[in-house]
Amino acid sequence: MQPIVIDTDMGVDDALAIMLALNSPEVELMGLTTVAGNVPLEQGTRNALQVLELQGRDDIPVYMGGSNAVGAYAGRCPDRTWLTGFGRS
Repeated sequence: MQPIVIDTDMGVDDALAIMLALNSPEVELMGLTTVAGNVPLEQGTRNALQVLELQGRDDIPVYMGGSNAVGAYAGRCPDRTWLTGFGRS
């Protein structure tokens, strides 16, 4: 099994990638790092924790990273990226 860490800006695509990794016999998810991008850092970290909780894997550590997105900040366009990164909830 290949150990991996996923660095994420925690939108829907990242949630799917995390769920796939958690259910793959080929990789061992050792942790997540969150950064600003699809959503602000704090929201992305909450999203990551929610995905792990949904999968029953609160044993996996989540570390907050950079709060400033590299390049254009997509979170300023809520009509395209939604308010939470997971939809308008």
